[in-house]
Amino acid sequence: MKRSIYALAVCAALLGTGVTGARAAESSCVPVGGEALGQFYNDTKDVVAAMSGTWAAARGTVLSQKQTPTGLSLEMEHVFSTSDGGVVRTRDQA
Repeated sequence: MKRSIYALAVCAALLGTGVTGARAAESSCVPVGGEALGQFYNDTKDVVAAMSGTWAAARGTVLSQKQTPTGLSLEMEHVFSTSDGGVVRTRDQA
């Protein structure tokens, strides 16, 4: 359950963060936002979500995790898709 909460928090953090200021002017940066309703599977290692906002759907996978003095550190991979067939892949630490 704890792993599920952290994975969901990572997805929410990624989706709820907007890009503003000078970074938005960079060609590689795109403002994103929206909400996701995730469904966990594979013993809570993977999550898929239908989404509203910038993305149409997403998939997240916990690649590794380790306990730290301040909590749990996750290495994750995400694949976000748009309604017109575009795909963005990320690899992140949470």
